[in-house]
Amino acid sequence: MRHSIATAAIIAISSFFHVKAQDTLTVLYIGNEYTSLNSLPTMVEQVTESLGNHVDWYSVSPDGFTLEAHSSNNQTTSALSALEWDFVIIQEKVSQLGLDNSSFASDVMPYAQDICDGARQANPCVKPVFFMPWAGEEGDPLNCLQYPWVCTNEEQGDTLKSRTLQLAVSNDAWCAPVGEAWNWLIDLSDGSIPMYTADGISPTPSSTYLSACVLYSVLFQEVPDGAYFPGQLGEENAELIQAVAGNTVIGSASEWNFTPLVWADLIFETGPIFTTVLLDASAAVDSVQIEFEDQLLVWEPGGSGAFTLGSGWIPYYLTIYSSCGNAEYLDSLLIPVSVTEMNGFQPVRTFPNPTSGPISVLVPLTGWYDIVILDVNGSAVFRDRRKIEKDVVNQIFPADLSCGIYTILLLGDSVNYSARVMRLPD
Repeated sequence: MRHSIATAAIIAISSFFHVKAQDTLTVLYIGNEYTSLNSLPTMVEQVTESLGNHVDWYSVSPDGFTLEAHSSNNQTTSALSALEWDFVIIQEKVSQLGLDNSSFASDVMPYAQDICDGARQANPCVKPVFFMPWAGEEGDPLNCLQYPWVCTNEEQGDTLKSRTLQLAVSNDAWCAPVGEAWNWLIDLSDGSIPMYTADGISPTPSSTYLSACVLYSVLFQEVPDGAYFPGQLGEENAELIQAVAGNTVIGSASEWNFTPLVWADLIFETGPIFTTVLLDASAAVDSVQIEFEDQLLVWEPGGSGAFTLGSGWIPYYLTIYSSCGNAEYLDSLLIPVSVTEMNGFQPVRTFPNPTSGPISVLVPLTGWYDIVILDVNGSAVFRDRRKIEKDVVNQIFPADLSCGIYTILLLGDSVNYSARVMRLPD
């Protein structure tokens, strides 16, 4: 069984979407012709300036480049380290996004991670953004035979969407849903706004304007109402494009992995004896203080532990530390029945509790028992096997136990017992 706490409160950082409380952003584009045709970065700048904001940008977008090519390209690696970028917009070659799963895992995923890692080395507070390309007007006929999931416009569009989201989620990045906005605009305009040039792939100035509005909405998390538009587009078409871009990004924000820069989450996996707690956190997080029940822990991202949890609503408090800004996170998890109860464990009397010496136990049933003592991480720190008589005091002498909370398990042939004890200083 798997539980995940949803974010209930994020305090002491800037707005959920805005990375920095400012109207000037620095943006690096890493892609190919999909991010350079019709001077897309310049159009993003024009839209931004017209709405009272500012963007400083640089682009490394040679025609036909893949992320693998970028990862070893001196211009790309130099650009990544040249400035503490607020955003790095990353666009993979369309044909690479259509590869089979195995090839995608080996030929795309590692290089996407390399670029994100390079950006974060220069600025731990950067937010990578993966650019979702648009599908070809007739899909991808050149690769259709080998990869049948790209044969039509709809099939290729679904593939590009899922693969771009996969890259975003895997790298704690955002997704810029350019291709999704294309689909909406084509449907809403009934084809009256030209989107493709004669080759059925390249963008027209109208579709480049749509891409620019989508990128603006992603970067500033607002609808580009009243933005600049090329005169030949016409006011009515421009307003439709602005609305489609804003609604695709803001109206469906939950789809595009728009996580805060600083976040953490707990994942709970219930096992046969105890619950494993896993810490998931953004790349910008340094450490997290975790408080629940009688636990006070400090973990780095990827930390984990195993615990026995009682039933009912259990509150959890996370204090998240990051050079990009600290945050507090609170929520609670409903455990309808305790782990030990679910797996047939019965309570057993232990005394004294707390104790600084041996632990005495009384069991209601004579038998042979495996005695296991678990620390707060679920690791066994003591094991023994002995016969215990009914209602006769049995002392357990675990050596070298540090102060803390421990769980004692008595595993019998026909019955299992458990208890928590607190170890005090000697």
